[in-house]
This record gives sequence, structure tokens and C-alpha cells, in this order.
Amino acid sequence: MDPFKKVNDRYGHLAGDGVLMWLGRLLGARCRREDVRGRWGGEESVVGLLGEDAGSASEVLGCTAAELAAMAFDGDKRGVSLRLYGSLKMSSPRDVSTT
Repeated sequence: MDPFKKVNDRYGHLAGDGVLMWLGRLLGARCRREDVRGRWGGEESVVGLLGEDAGSASEVLGCTAAELAAMAFDGDKRGVSLRLYGSLKMSSPRDVSTT
């Protein structure tokens, strides 16, 4: 999420926690029970869509990004729009080397 740091800096960590909870609910609604989602770092999240092809994964990412962009955090009436950027990496069990 960009610029998530601005939310924390301008409105405090409690507000930032609210944004993270909102994103968690959004990803929970967009992803299946068996999919993996979590926070990777400050502004980064990771989502593992198990068994999905690139087209389906891209659709989930696009819908989630659009919904996040439509949400404007308005803690002081100036508003901060959050954007979601993503990249796709396809992987299968065959991609793992064993030694």
C-alpha cells in the first residue's frame, strides 16, 4: 500500500492499524479460505492464491486494488488515498529444488 506510512505519520498508529484491519477484511473477502495472506513489511503485503492461474490472480489483484483506491482515509478532512501495487509470481511444487 502506498502511501501507508503517511497514515501512520499524520494520524498515528491506531489509525494505521484501522487501515490494516480494513485491508485484512478486504483480502479475506477476496481470497478463499485456503489462500495465504499476511503483512510482509511496512507497506507490503503478500497473498498466496493456491492453485490459481495468472489470469485469476491478476483479476483478484485488480479488484482489490480498485476497491482500495476507492477508499479515501479522511482523518483530518484532507484525505489520503491509498494505492495498491502488485506483482504476480507463479510457482508450483516443481519449482522447488531438493538437495
